[in-house]
Amino acid sequence: MLLSYLLTTVGLLALFAFRFFSVWHQGMLFALLVMHAWLAWASPVRRRLDSMAERWWPAMATAALTVAAIVHVWWAAIAGWHDWEFPYSGSRDAAAYLHEHGIDQQRIHLFKFSTCAVLLYLDRNPFANVAPFMPGAFWVWTQEVFAGQTPMEVVKGDPPWIMVGAQLRPAVEPKTVPPLPGYEVERVFPGRMIWKDGFYRTDSYYLYRRAVPGKAH
Repeated sequence: MLLSYLLTTVGLLALFAFRFFSVWHQGMLFALLVMHAWLAWASPVRRRLDSMAERWWPAMATAALTVAAIVHVWWAAIAGWHDWEFPYSGSRDAAAYLHEHGIDQQRIHLFKFSTCAVLLYLDRNPFANVAPFMPGAFWVWTQEVFAGQTPMEVVKGDPPWIMVGAQLRPAVEPKTVPPLPGYEVERVFPGRMIWKDGFYRTDSYYLYRRAVPGKAH
């Protein structure tokens, strides 16, 4: 079982290194550890490993799982506190603002795929530039949808409003407001995505209003 765990872990790390990896995939390593510990506990077959006394192996396995559990419980507690204190995503507040101010009844465009999270809190898709290609409250990964996802394309049709989703690192977002030609930020709906015991990146939403020519801001 130990050899199986080492082989599957090395294979998973190779997949991460040569194919694809995001930070949240690290949880798969913990899942492998728990799975192999469970399989070893449930297996009726016991094989002697090296010259170490057999009585030490259960203690070592228990210690390893205990340390891993303590770390993960700590991360879960920190993430839970952040979710209590701060919004994980600004999508719900953004949807409420659109509905309360009747903006969801006006022409509004969507920019960036994360913005589709706003649709979870609305009874229809108000984003005119993607509504024909998105029948539900989810992003459709097609060329038709992505064709209009550039700053120059999203402003076509001169919509009075544009909603932009921004998932950025905390140090970057205050300095980087996504620029849209002819538009200014009306309101920001912040979100904080927590990873382990820290603020990993934002899940904020920017509502843009069409700028009035000659008006001082």
